[in-house]
Amino acid sequence: MRPIDADDLKQYICETCEQHERCKDTENVCSTIADIDEQPTLDVEPVKHSKWIPIDHTNDAFCENCGCERGSKAWNKDDFNICQNCGAKMDGD
Repeated sequence: MRPIDADDLKQYICETCEQHERCKDTENVCSTIADIDEQPTLDVEPVKHSKWIPIDHTNDAFCENCGCERGSKAWNKDDFNICQNCGAKMDGD
């Protein structure tokens, strides 16, 4: 799934229609725009990005974003691509 800006899409349809003189059937274009307005909206949050910060010379680490610690017994960098506390995607450098 790919969230999009519905208002930008409606504007694009109108501008494209006018530029290419495809508005011979304005009723159809207006119907398409109305269909876009009737679609459900998503509650989308921006993706947080962070990285694991090693603690001293151990296998312990903490999330740079929220400070959540992963102890050496439970922590494996490959197992925690997302912080279990704040949901940050662990792809930072």
